[in-house]
Amino acid sequence: MLVFLVLCAFLRTLHGASIPPPSHEYSSSATVGMSNLVTCEAPVAPDDSTQQLRTVYDIVQSCLLTIVACVWTSIHQNINGPRDSWWTCMKRRGTSTLCAVIAPELILLWALNQRQAAKTFAVEYNKLFATSRLFKPLHKETTWRGDGQSWTTAHGFFIQMGGFILYENGYPKEVLDYERLVQLLQDKAIDAPTVTERNLQDRSKGDTISKGIVVLQTTWFIFQYIAPTTRRLPVSELEVLTLAFAVMNTAIYAAWWDKPQGVDTAICVPLRRAAEEQHEPANLSHATEITNLPQPECHNSDDNAPLIQPQEQKSNEGIGQKHSWIRRKLREDWEQFNSLVFFLIRLPYRIGVNTLRSLNKVSGGGHNIDREGLRMPIFYERNLGGTAVVQASCTIGAIFGAIHLLVWASHFPSPRDLTLWRISAIIMTVQPILLLAYSAKYDILTAISFCLFVLLIPAYIAARFVVMVIALKAIRDPPHDVLLDVSWTSCIPHF
Repeated sequence: MLVFLVLCAFLRTLHGASIPPPSHEYSSSATVGMSNLVTCEAPVAPDDSTQQLRTVYDIVQSCLLTIVACVWTSIHQNINGPRDSWWTCMKRRGTSTLCAVIAPELILLWALNQRQAAKTFAVEYNKLFATSRLFKPLHKETTWRGDGQSWTTAHGFFIQMGGFILYENGYPKEVLDYERLVQLLQDKAIDAPTVTERNLQDRSKGDTISKGIVVLQTTWFIFQYIAPTTRRLPVSELEVLTLAFAVMNTAIYAAWWDKPQGVDTAICVPLRRAAEEQHEPANLSHATEITNLPQPECHNSDDNAPLIQPQEQKSNEGIGQKHSWIRRKLREDWEQFNSLVFFLIRLPYRIGVNTLRSLNKVSGGGHNIDREGLRMPIFYERNLGGTAVVQASCTIGAIFGAIHLLVWASHFPSPRDLTLWRISAIIMTVQPILLLAYSAKYDILTAISFCLFVLLIPAYIAARFVVMVIALKAIRDPPHDVLLDVSWTSCIPHF
């Protein structure tokens, strides 16, 4: 920051540097030149023909870099399974990213629900099992391991990611959600996990530096957006679209700030044989009872441990097939249609249907866990926040849609594009408000708002694509004033 301010001051000094006194023979001409120079430097009525212009490439590059930095890095997905193929991992990542582009409000709702559940799990776990307090000297609290170790919000996030796997006889048996973990601890069937918050931070691929880079890129873009508005210059539709993404993904990033990011493997939690041998009837009854609880379907393990028993290989071969719906459908379409029809029609259709299925999982919580699965669902969460989380998500979602209204009276390629943009922006603003009214629990208003909300779901998805297409269409031939370059560093308070 100091180097940045020094650079700004240096540029400012060059801009206002004095001219050395001229000789006598050129004094009159120099005086005229000085007068012309002062006249040119006057801030009154600048000549646009001599002002520096941005290129379309500069605008597109800045917007795309910001969108990628926001969308791709803000997604903190759950842990993939140890037997997941490259295709499965990329499909899960691509699905969550595509959902963040189409319906970022649902991703925010997912993040807020996970955060609320993580805080609740940490408090409940500490009440049940922790013997130490959080407010002890850092050097002791962060290095001590053993029974009674306290949990933080990061632990609550980690267990929702599928970060703990139960091992039996050296093989992975099932993924543990919070209820299952508590049940096993109360039955003395497992030892308490001794992972510390620093261990979780070490597993995370997102450190403070990477998060700071994203925040810096987003802040820099916001300054770039504000600079033309201070001079009453128009901005492009693509920049408004990017600003909306920046605001929404800032909220998502804040909700997931404590969640480990990019974790590849889960932590092994071995089943205690002594407890099984001494209390076998009780454990069997508990196992039958716990099977009926809602369980996550996450699986991860230590890299050096075998993944599955030979006798269970056949029974678990269908697990991966059960979760590859789009892959089976694409294979059927490839065998049934020719290449042209497949790539132009069937492939986009299957991707769209799979995206809608994923959006439905996000809105429904995605917490139906397969007991035989070895990984969590893509959008697993525990909805413990109630209406407060929904209301917060809807409020930010309404702000996200309202940002698109900033170019209500701007120049568009055609009147039809202007009308479509306005209608789409209104739909994106009204849709979260309808859900907000639905969560208010008023009978008549709830019924009306819920019906309108359901009816507008297809219109909302179409509106998201409409604004993106119009923004890309408008940036091809923007107005001249949009390309005017404003040095936003001069808008920063300075001496």
